Amino acid sequence: MTTPLDDFIKNHISSINKNNVMTIDIGTIISKQIFMNKHQPSKIHRVIETLNHTPNVSIDSPQHIKSYFINNTILDIYPNKIMNYSYTTHNTVAFSYKHIDCKLIYMTINNKPSLNSHYEYNLIEETEQVVIHYKNYFDIIISHLPNTTCQFQIKINKPHEQDILIQHIHDVLKLFN
Repeated sequence: MTTPLDDFIKNHISSINKNNVMTIDIGTIISKQIFMNKHQPSKIHRVIETLNHTPNVSIDSPQHIKSYFINNTILDIYPNKIMNYSYTTHNTVAFSYKHIDCKLIYMTINNKPSLNSHYEYNLIEETEQVVIHYKNYFDIIISHLPNTTCQFQIKINKPHEQDILIQHIHDVLKLFN
């Protein structure tokens, strides 16, 4: 029996690259239109501790990031670099997997959008971000927000053999049970 996750990956994995990425947000489905990707830090800390003892998983040092958002354009300011990009979402699916709510997104990234003044942005957000490289299959991005909650996202930006990729994603989702 296949899940929405399996079907979504099978439909999009062949076109994944640095410009066409897939993300999996783990959080709570509030309604058909609202998905909340927020977790208590203690839960995320347990997940990080488990991943820290997993073979072929590396965890980067936390980085402070200030992000400016307007529509689908984001300006991220890191300690040693600035990244400006826009994105177009092509497909989104929210579903529950063994009592874990997920939102799958397939999007195109444009790394050369026009720069906008940060005075015109809809939202300015400061986070501390940790990137976990999971067995060279995908990155897990954990963002600690100032209001003491965390966001958890899996980002796939290169094609892989779909059955192995799906198994690795299922292994990470099990950490939330």
